[in-house]
Amino acid sequence: MASPNVLPMDQLHPGQGQSWSKTFGNGSIEKYHRLANIMSQDKHFAIFRRFDDINLAVLLALQAEIVDLQYRLQVQSQKDNSGQGQRDLLIKLQPKLTEYNNLILQLSELSQLQIPRTSQLETLQDWLTDPKGGANFLTKTGTPELYTWKPKDLSHLETTAQRIGLTVVFTVLFAVILELFTNAKRVEIFAATATFAAVEVVFIGSALNSK
Repeated sequence: MASPNVLPMDQLHPGQGQSWSKTFGNGSIEKYHRLANIMSQDKHFAIFRRFDDINLAVLLALQAEIVDLQYRLQVQSQKDNSGQGQRDLLIKLQPKLTEYNNLILQLSELSQLQIPRTSQLETLQDWLTDPKGGANFLTKTGTPELYTWKPKDLSHLETTAQRIGLTVVFTVLFAVILELFTNAKRVEIFAATATFAAVEVVFIGSALNSK
């Protein structure tokens, strides 16, 4: 069997935020079987999360426990002539170290697994969100509807001149609103408008650099 693809973060469901997967139940079991069948037929779609953040949090927690036990062992070794206290601490340390070392090795192996191609991930995302496919069955109940838009759908302004023109319009509108609806002095309005325009220019520059 080919090695599965793994994702360093939650990217299976486009548009969702942090945690979204739910467990079996509420009619989802049938869709899990369908998804498993798709993955078994084409191993390129056997894509799973790597849970880097959780694994590292567990590893750090184990590390903290081991450091604490190590410190207690050092203190005990200075005052325990019989060695019984040291043996007790070593017994506590053994399973912690084994778990810690195994987790490090597992994380190292996980990091070597292949990351799926964009086309493979997008195909799986399409199936998960398709009403005739997964129909968002992995989404938690009550999760607000969020969407991921294609780059071409994010803006109808294709040229730099159009973006600059729109920036000028919004800057003038911003200044007019401040003049009509606030008690700000002209110097303050000018400063605020200049700052607003600078922010807009930054966004325009970011859009150009992303292409």
